Amino acid sequence: MVNIIFPSNTKEIIDEIRDTIGRNVEIHYTSSGVACTTCTQDSLTGRSTDPFCPECGGLGYAETSLMYSGMAHVRWTNVDNSYKAPGGKIDTGNCVVTMEYLDTLPAIIDASDYFLVDDIKLYYIDYDLRGVQEINRIAVNLQQDPREQR
Repeated sequence: MVNIIFPSNTKEIIDEIRDTIGRNVEIHYTSSGVACTTCTQDSLTGRSTDPFCPECGGLGYAETSLMYSGMAHVRWTNVDNSYKAPGGKIDTGNCVVTMEYLDTLPAIIDASDYFLVDDIKLYYIDYDLRGVQEINRIAVNLQQDPREQR
């Protein structure tokens, strides 16, 4: 059996490569749960006491559009890139972006409305956590809406 020994600074090496060849990627997402400042909330339902509140629309909390920006290794794939699985053909998307793993990033990705990569709007399909010894990066599969393709 062969023991593979990884350098103790593996994460730093990967981060340096990403900073050198990476490009800026924006994740646009919606955050909710911030209590509405215009109306009051019903203590039983948690919804607004004013169903016509101009800020929250009667939800009792405000939804805010936010943006996360970070460096990523960007790989564009073929539009028809797919693989065969027991359930049928699975499309893997048009683009894979690999970013530094942060504890908050999976929640941001799950709440994403869209990604902006090379000035192209892409939508989240799924992600894989990657790393040696410990998770240090996240690879996100993205797909462009065919109605929005240039």
